[in-house]
Amino acid sequence: MIGAEPDDRYEIINEVEYTPLEMTMSLEMYISRKLSTDQSLQMQQIAVENTEFSTKTIALNTTGSEYRTAELEASNAARDYKNAKEDKEKSIREAYIQLQQLESARKNLKTDLEKAKSDLEKAEVNFKVGNITQLTLDQAALALDSVESSFLENTLNHDLLMFTFENTCVLGSAG
Repeated sequence: MIGAEPDDRYEIINEVEYTPLEMTMSLEMYISRKLSTDQSLQMQQIAVENTEFSTKTIALNTTGSEYRTAELEASNAARDYKNAKEDKEKSIREAYIQLQQLESARKNLKTDLEKAKSDLEKAEVNFKVGNITQLTLDQAALALDSVESSFLENTLNHDLLMFTFENTCVLGSAG
């Protein structure tokens, strides 16, 4: 970093708040709204309109092959736009399904987290009275760390997917 001392250490604070998906409209309405406001699709729609306009206004003194080339460009642009729109719609649907899967997995992870905490508490009590070894206690602690890590990973993946679901310009390939 410019102006930073080589010995300076920085800590990345990654505080992500989990916010479940709440749809105020049907998925079909959401997709329709996102498709109509997506800038990459709007650019392709303008390209279609431009090529169609060029085809309609081609000069009379051009050859037949030039006209057919213009027609071909217009049909290619229309096909590309249609494919991009279908791809974008498919990407939105897939993101919605993935969000639902992550939310379902989160419920399971929450249960696993509670169980791992309980198991660690039991292991600590049993270790204090001498019923288990240090290794068994460490295994219970590692199991809790593992579940906490999976829980955090789920939260981060959900947050990233929520961003892409809400900002469909980064979803799919419509360019």
